[in-house]
Amino acid sequence: MKNTEPDAARSPVRAVCRSARRYAASHLLLRTDLIRERFPDHSGYSIAVTVLDLSAWSADFAAVRDIALTESEAHRLFVRIVDGRVTPCTLRDVAEDWLADGADDL
Repeated sequence: MKNTEPDAARSPVRAVCRSARRYAASHLLLRTDLIRERFPDHSGYSIAVTVLDLSAWSADFAAVRDIALTESEAHRLFVRIVDGRVTPCTLRDVAEDWLADGADDL
């Protein structure tokens, strides 16, 4: 799987992997706007994970919104999620652990 550094011209960043013949996983790093009244000069980053069961035509989806304020912080979490093959059912736990650890001391 190939990871690329996100930049403003390439948002959203997408990593797609195939964990088995009948499953496909998609991980998205999205730049999202925060509440403008409180943070008028900032944008946040959200992460979404989808796993498709191609044989049953079903999908699981989960997202964490505005998990990071900076691109580098969001990218570090995104790489951790992609490298760890995080699924929709574990995304929230991984994000909460990352936040509890101080977002890698950022």
